[in-house]
Amino acid sequence: MKTFYTIPLLLFFGLVFSIASAMAEDRPNIVLFLADDMGYGELGCYGNSDAITPNLDRFAGEGLRLTDCHAASSVCSPARSSLLTGRTPFRNGVFTWIPNGSPIHLRTSERALPKLLQQAGYDTCHVGKWHLNGLFNSPDQPQPSDHGYAWWLATQNNAAPSHAFPTNFVRNGKAIGKVNDYSAPFIAQEAVSWLETKRDPAKPFFLAVWTHEPHYPIASAERYQQQHAGIPDLEERTYRANITQLDDAFGTVMKTLDNLGVSDSTLVFFTSDNGPEGAGDKGPGRGLAGTLRGRKRSMYEGGHRVPGIVRWPDHIEPGSESDLPIIGSDFFPTALAAAGVDLPEKTLDGANLLPAIEGHSIERSKPLYWRWGGFVAYREGPWKIVVDESLEKPELYNLDGDVAETVNRAADEPERLAGMMQRLREYTHEVEVEAPGWWKNQSYRKKKKKTTKNSPSVKKSKKTVSVRPAINHKKTPFVLTAAPRAKQKTPEPETQQQDFSQYALFLDSAARPPTCDAIATTLPLTLKRGDHICLIGNTLFERAQLFGSVPATIHAGFPDHELVIRTLAWSADEVGLMPRPENFADLEQHLFYEKADVILAAFGFNESFAGEAGVPEFKKRLTTFLEQLKTKAFNGKTAPRIVLVSPIPNENVRGVAAADQNNKNITRYTSAMREVAAEQHVGFVDVDSPMRSVLNGTGDLTSNGCHLTKEGYAEFASTFFESCFGSMAPNVSEPLRLAVVDLERQFFRRYRPLNTFYYTGGRNERYGYLDFLPAMRNFEIMCANRDRRIWDISHGRPFSNKVDDSNVPPLPAADESRGANNWLPAAEEKKAFKVDPRFEVNLFAGEEEFPEIANPIQVRWDTRGRLWVCTSQAYPHIYPGFEPHDRLVILEDTDGDGKADTSKIFADDLHVPLSFEFGDGGVYVSEQPNLTFLQDTDGDDRADVHEVVLSGFGTEDSHHALHDFIWTPDGALLFRESIFHHSQIETPHGPVRQQNSGWFRYEPKIHRLTAVGTYPSTNPWGVTFDPWGNHVASHPIFAEAFHSLDPPYPEQHARPQGLQAYSGTCGQAFVDSPGFPAELQGGYIKARYKPTNRIEIHRWIENDFGFNEQYVSDLIFSTNLSFIPVDLHFGPRGDLFIVDWYNPVKGHAQYSLRDSRRDRESGRIWRVTAKNGKVAELPRLSEASVDTLAELLSHREFRVRYLATRELASRDRTQAIQAVNTWIDTLGDGDPRRARSLTEGMACLSTLGAVRPEILVELASDDDHHARAAAIRQLRYWHEALPDRHEILLKAATDSSGLVRMEAAIAASWFGTREALETVLNIFRQPIGGHLAYAAVSALESQPLQQYWQNDQDSIVPALLNRARRSLEIQEPKAKGKDKTFDRRPETVEVRISCEPERMLFTNKQFTVRPGQPVKIVFLNPDATDHNLVLVKPGAMEEVGVAANAMARDPKNATSDFIPDDKQDLILQATPMIGPTRQSLVHVLRFEAPQEPGVYPYVCTFPGHWIVMNGKMVVARTQTEAERLLDECRPTLIKVWKVEDFPTVATSRDEETLSRGMHAFAKAQCTQCHVMAGHGVNLGPNLVNSVKKLRGKDLLVQILDPSSKIDDDYRTVQFLLSDGRVLSGVVADETSETYTIRPNLLTPEKIKRIQKIDVEERFPSQVSPMPAGLVNVLTRQEILDLVSFLEAGDNLPAGLSGHHELPSVQ
Repeated sequence: MKTFYTIPLLLFFGLVFSIASAMAEDRPNIVLFLADDMGYGELGCYGNSDAITPNLDRFAGEGLRLTDCHAASSVCSPARSSLLTGRTPFRNGVFTWIPNGSPIHLRTSERALPKLLQQAGYDTCHVGKWHLNGLFNSPDQPQPSDHGYAWWLATQNNAAPSHAFPTNFVRNGKAIGKVNDYSAPFIAQEAVSWLETKRDPAKPFFLAVWTHEPHYPIASAERYQQQHAGIPDLEERTYRANITQLDDAFGTVMKTLDNLGVSDSTLVFFTSDNGPEGAGDKGPGRGLAGTLRGRKRSMYEGGHRVPGIVRWPDHIEPGSESDLPIIGSDFFPTALAAAGVDLPEKTLDGANLLPAIEGHSIERSKPLYWRWGGFVAYREGPWKIVVDESLEKPELYNLDGDVAETVNRAADEPERLAGMMQRLREYTHEVEVEAPGWWKNQSYRKKKKKTTKNSPSVKKSKKTVSVRPAINHKKTPFVLTAAPRAKQKTPEPETQQQDFSQYALFLDSAARPPTCDAIATTLPLTLKRGDHICLIGNTLFERAQLFGSVPATIHAGFPDHELVIRTLAWSADEVGLMPRPENFADLEQHLFYEKADVILAAFGFNESFAGEAGVPEFKKRLTTFLEQLKTKAFNGKTAPRIVLVSPIPNENVRGVAAADQNNKNITRYTSAMREVAAEQHVGFVDVDSPMRSVLNGTGDLTSNGCHLTKEGYAEFASTFFESCFGSMAPNVSEPLRLAVVDLERQFFRRYRPLNTFYYTGGRNERYGYLDFLPAMRNFEIMCANRDRRIWDISHGRPFSNKVDDSNVPPLPAADESRGANNWLPAAEEKKAFKVDPRFEVNLFAGEEEFPEIANPIQVRWDTRGRLWVCTSQAYPHIYPGFEPHDRLVILEDTDGDGKADTSKIFADDLHVPLSFEFGDGGVYVSEQPNLTFLQDTDGDDRADVHEVVLSGFGTEDSHHALHDFIWTPDGALLFRESIFHHSQIETPHGPVRQQNSGWFRYEPKIHRLTAVGTYPSTNPWGVTFDPWGNHVASHPIFAEAFHSLDPPYPEQHARPQGLQAYSGTCGQAFVDSPGFPAELQGGYIKARYKPTNRIEIHRWIENDFGFNEQYVSDLIFSTNLSFIPVDLHFGPRGDLFIVDWYNPVKGHAQYSLRDSRRDRESGRIWRVTAKNGKVAELPRLSEASVDTLAELLSHREFRVRYLATRELASRDRTQAIQAVNTWIDTLGDGDPRRARSLTEGMACLSTLGAVRPEILVELASDDDHHARAAAIRQLRYWHEALPDRHEILLKAATDSSGLVRMEAAIAASWFGTREALETVLNIFRQPIGGHLAYAAVSALESQPLQQYWQNDQDSIVPALLNRARRSLEIQEPKAKGKDKTFDRRPETVEVRISCEPERMLFTNKQFTVRPGQPVKIVFLNPDATDHNLVLVKPGAMEEVGVAANAMARDPKNATSDFIPDDKQDLILQATPMIGPTRQSLVHVLRFEAPQEPGVYPYVCTFPGHWIVMNGKMVVARTQTEAERLLDECRPTLIKVWKVEDFPTVATSRDEETLSRGMHAFAKAQCTQCHVMAGHGVNLGPNLVNSVKKLRGKDLLVQILDPSSKIDDDYRTVQFLLSDGRVLSGVVADETSETYTIRPNLLTPEKIKRIQKIDVEERFPSQVSPMPAGLVNVLTRQEILDLVSFLEAGDNLPAGLSGHHELPSVQ
């Protein structure tokens, strides 16, 4: 990688950005204060002794003054765009200043800084000048809100008519009229108002304050002019006053930060957008550039070197200075790094400046580069080129000794100049290729530049001065990457010069239609020859594309018209609600592109689910929609003729009485459409009424009650044609219909291509141009070819059987600059496997013997023991001229030797099938954007039926579309999609919408689709269920917690912060096969494809609030990176199968979609068996009786139970239900597996559509909390059959198990009742954390429960959500440098340990590592009490804990980390205290495990905590050794004592009894918190006083159950404040207005007062600080002796009285 220059750390010591502390603390607030046209020499702190700038001068003394700071351009708009994008202006498109009305604007595809910060949880605000679009406050270009500003006040360019009392400010889209102030003070006050009253105080904030000062026209208030009264020249005095006016505005904002107490946590950057205006000595432009050459618009230093001052307390040394070269584009990556936000996937020109303090130099992959007005400047280190755009006669300067650029060194440094000029040409070309084409049309580019005194002195050139591709195309292009790369294939020069930009239909750049006068549309509709007809609206027209009947009927009816018909309809579209992929052109832009003359619009069906109450709003939205539509000249000349089309009536079909449930509302909305059409003078076709009789006849004409079949569309087309055109519908020939279907298919690929996120969205930067736009051109040519064929067929002219596409040009070569991995044949690949010695691997099937399995994606087993695999050679994209022939292949091992013997192709016309699953006598398949169904009707293992079940699923990334198909235990088909996607699916139960990742449950029997668990995820793969039916995936791992219903669209639940959630994995399977080693049973095997390629062994570990995985070791590790494991399943015999998408190209975004190195011939399936195990006989489930299948529901292996359930679902329903019920009735009450078997039986009955409430009721009261949780999970789907459902739910919500409470929270969202909401609130009154907290928050956010609290001003829910979100938002610091390297080591194990709120327990109490293994512990604390984690040597826990307790004697230690200095030799690793009173809530430890095997305790050393808040790190070579080590150190528990074990409590005062009691007092570790007889530390209540109130059995109860009665002086109370903050402490005093609390009993003199008006709710802790179970190490007699000892109080015999009581800390 070319390094343009490197900044040593020594030069950067003044800039002490501290990464470690930055990440440990809360994310900083960020303020960007930008002056307009301020020169380098304007401020006192930059050497201007006449300047009056006290606030900025003081600010420089508090922070870092940058002496080599540059704007990214020498004019306004480009410099601003670079600050927000991190990209040089020509690359991001804003290459020049933007006049009003210009098409130039900052595109949303740039993903600007405020948008990224907003998505990361920041509140955002912009005040002041905007100047990043030409159509300000217009829907035709993005506005500040579109770029992420939640609040904004702005002008397009200057404040007008003057900066005094301007009238052109707009606030949040609304003009505010005249302002009674000057611009700078006004916007400063707006910033103050937002900071004080409008921002969300629970969030960090990003504030942009962009003044108009000191830009022309200058206007300064009299009070500032008086400060410069000594300047006689009015213009000069006004200008200097303007600088002071700006300085005062800056001071206003800084003072507000101080007053709010947020200055210390705020990063502030002050700078200017370019150098000063004018000549500096006359006129209004009196700005000063210091000693620099040039001014605004110049490429010399004075044009772009500007003031730059940064303040970030505790991170930047006050009063420091740096000569580090910095440019405006650096602000973007630096701000994101400070905020802990990942950089977007786009080319950046700026550099992140934070890593310098880590000891690394800053390596710029991009040079400093400026370009404007026909001139260019380019800088490497101190060397700088200035040249005009012809790149002739460059000037070269060395800024180290010549910052004024007075000596041209070009003649002295010819070699340096030549090298720099070559790199300048290369860089210019790179930027131009990516830039939008706006810059090519500028008038100055058409003229030859003349020399000016601010320009390089060059002669006029005879050549054009436009920037030529100044790079030699015959050489390998300059690529800034450290990755190895193959030689780049270069297209022919003619191809490279082609401009494909006209084919880009982007929201932020596609042309919009002009306005025009509307015309009335009357029926029957008259068509004109050559009319362009566009079909828009919902699935009625979208699904019609599959069959072609509607356009074919119109063509047949008008055979001489040569009509162009295009379908722009989209599944589930509604009037005013049309979600689209990011930056996808909107409906108007597409209609304009298609030159629409006639628009047929089908709406009303999805809207009708709002019922009668929604009719007025629908009419209002429809009216607005038509008013806009009918006044646009989409054909460029006249308004369109518009025909509204009503919904069709629904019909009753098996599973859903769609007609009964929907037709009444369909009639209402049809009537509403008729009324609006008449009012708006547009046509209206009612297909509802005439099709009632058709759909009420015999035979289904819909597939699900609302979507028409092929036959149904033939009826619809005729009905529509006759109603619309007033004549008999023509007959449609089959060739015509099929020709239309072909056209529809090709146009769909142009209109809605796969991978739109790479076409229009955030990943279009690198490959999007060549990957899509030439293809768009070709699809258009192909569509035109098909139009001509359709006209020939319609007219009766001869036509060929095949479309002539000979005029379609080849696509230009793809970019293949990135290196690929090595390809190996299967035998050689196997040698690259490092296999766990307990296992062996063989090739089950590979491409050499079975070429049809090339590019395998996922596999499933059928009940005949055959392995099915879906493959895709079309992946990742469909290009013009190619039809997908992806396959579903059946492999069978006929002789049982572990290798496939036969192969059959079930289907070979699939479209990128990412997943599939058997069901309903066929196969459900993912074929984006559709869920399809295949069926073999004649038994020949070939699909005869191929139909679309549902459409409208997202296709923004073809690897993110529907995948991970699996049947849930209760019988729904579960699948998911990933980030970037926008899905909207029309169903007979209403539209279902989801975006940016989530799960879907499809119930085919009732045609119901449900969206659950949406949150902004990544692209996770892998799904299974654990032995109790808990959903397990990858992002998140414990997916069971994510089944609350979605919030109202387009809202999403929060990311699972602090919970295990990963991408880069593809499949996992629980180990329950008897042939696998015993130590692996109950855990699972997992496939990982990045960053390393391996098959992993994990444990499945339960905690109080859910489950976590724990990495153990690798089963397979491959050194050949072409091994890409994409799926993993156990077979029915107990052997493990791994799907290997073997490919040298690993990645989607990383390579061109058309990269020719994508292997389309390889694919392997590996089989893994245990060396010492045996595989079972193949179960022939397809041949088993229903009784046998029912008995298999208790089988130990998941895959057998799963397949038995699926086989039962395929049999006669009545017989299957009877068999399952009979088997359930044979289960004995004493059977230890009864609950487990009942759970399986209950789920199977649900699959079969049967309900047995008594099973659920029994399981809900079972002793095993897993059974209770499973019952409440089933309650989601059976609750309507249980009259006492709310009682069952409430009992579960107060269950002792967090897992059961979690299921209760989720079930409440499915209930959707007010009682269910109250149940969830009950959950918040108990210990809550981890997955339980996430589920409870998601339940409250779900759409069904939101309706009860969202508009209730007295509801406590918003405050509860704020509280819970705070704990969920604990984020691990982003790894940098050596930490990142440590984390990427393949053997590194990550362990996440949190603190259970109010439990004084770690969530992870034990984990195992190998000797010397790298260990990463992520320690989080969402509790209201501070905790740390200290890892000690074996046997040292008590010694370290006691020493930490002793530290409490000294009040000076109250805020320490309680890590005893004198025990450092026993401590291996330790975190600081983290928690609500500390700087952070998270800390990460990284270390290598000790080499010596043993049990290494980890404890919290906060005084008194270590006794119960501890866990074990087991270092062992094998699992057997680990178990042995644990057995050796397990404490001897006498018994878990209960009050019932002591029918009587006899005490004694004899000295022997009291002596034994004193020993028991120490043995039970009571001395750690209490003093008796002079022994112990006084952290808890005075026992002498306590025993006066509690004696005998009452005292024993308190010992056995410390939480039964809590002393109010020691009871912690949590206060939930209205802003979501949680404060906790012991209440010391209470008045009518305030609570006074002691947050820390170790420092009782320190108090905090809370205003009662700020308190939403108080939660007295129900858990005693004294842990339960301490006396379980004592015998019965020892406990009685302890009671006697405590009862004695001060009345102890002399020999037992102590005389060395430790001082109290109270």
